[in-house]
Amino acid sequence: MANVETFLQINADTMAVAERAWRCLEPEMEGILRQFHSRAAEVPGLQSRSEEELRKLMKLQKEKTCLLLTDRLGEQYVQTAMRFALSFRERQLPLGWYIASSMAIAEIIGQRLKSHPNLSESDVLSLNNAVLKLVAVDISIASTAYTAALLD
Repeated sequence: MANVETFLQINADTMAVAERAWRCLEPEMEGILRQFHSRAAEVPGLQSRSEEELRKLMKLQKEKTCLLLTDRLGEQYVQTAMRFALSFRERQLPLGWYIASSMAIAEIIGQRLKSHPNLSESDVLSLNNAVLKLVAVDISIASTAYTAALLD
């Protein structure tokens, strides 16, 4: 993972910006995740969920997003990301759906940051850049876990 971080130029400044992004996004997460799940519900073949199942999943997704943006890519975050990737495998969803889901959530996050009333355009660019770099790391971790499960 260190090579990916180096390649993406993720450093202590990136992580500090990501933590700031979380502080802006935390109050918006339910809306972000509802928007994402609304989009997912439109795709034939994706499992529909009861409201209770959706609430539980959204809680886990919020926790994972919090760890992604605040845990500085620590062990707790990495283990959580790997479990999420393996859950896609267990539901027999291709890795591509994990990648597409990650990018859809990142897109919605970018929209929310852009519409945030207390952020300048340069703030939005900086925050979104940090989020996108960390989403790329997340996808890298997930891909590794998913592929390893296929090889077992």
